[in-house]
Amino acid sequence: IRETSRLALEIFRETSRFAREPSVELLEQALELDGSNEKGLFRRGEAQLAVNDFELARADFQKVLQLYPSNKAAKAQLVICQQKIREQHEREKKMYANMFQRLADKETKLEADAVCKEDPNMKDDKQNGVDDKTDVDVEA
Repeated sequence: IRETSRLALEIFRETSRFAREPSVELLEQALELDGSNEKGLFRRGEAQLAVNDFELARADFQKVLQLYPSNKAAKAQLVICQQKIREQHEREKKMYANMFQRLADKETKLEADAVCKEDPNMKDDKQNGVDDKTDVDVEA
């Protein structure tokens, strides 16, 4: 177990200088030897957090806490993960809300254009500033 911990730590330190993505793969290889290794799971969670894989990172930190409930660093990282996940959901919510609003606006415009094509007088009247109101409507 100590060898696995040492190996996981070395892999994390060596690869973290260049990129976190390869370190996730290497940490997975180290965890194949001992899937319940505290440091290996924690380091993989950190690496996944660094590449914005918040759900996977959260799963690793939860597993660390399940196996080692007194791990304060994993608790802190779990809180960070949950915050990042909430922030990501809010960004996605805004993005999709804007996307659907633009689609609805576009549909409304297309429907209005279709109505104008069906009734060319309506389009000409609107372009000339003439309303559909008659003299009777204006007097009332």
